Amino acid sequence: LNNLGNLYSDTGRFGEAETHYKKALEIYRELTQINHAFAPFELRTLLNYAVFLSGLRKWKELSGHICRYFELSEWFKAEGVLEIKWLKAKAPIPSKKELDEMLNFITTPDCKEKTRRLFDRIFRLSRETKDKEL
Repeated sequence: LNNLGNLYSDTGRFGEAETHYKKALEIYRELTQINHAFAPFELRTLLNYAVFLSGLRKWKELSGHICRYFELSEWFKAEGVLEIKWLKAKAPIPSKKELDEMLNFITTPDCKEKTRRLFDRIFRLSRETKDKEL
């Protein structure tokens, strides 16, 4: 399902992509609750889905998944993996207004602060990468 989400996203079939990402994420979350061995698959799907949502500028939907990303990345000591995926995909970065709107949907202060720092890093790294390309 995750791979189908990637395929449909790459071919511009965004509705089908989103359906497959959501289903894959739902399944992997349930499996991870039963056995943590499935957590890497949940993280991979979550990363793909996050970049996909950013491409559609669906910041509200992304805010519903970002805290789970932080949980999973802490388990695997994988902080920074979303930034790398984001930059590699050249995914859109939310404007200050979009980021503020997204943060309004996040209820936990810790997650809100981590999200703010995440996008600060993505923005900074994006600028540094563009500067090096010049």
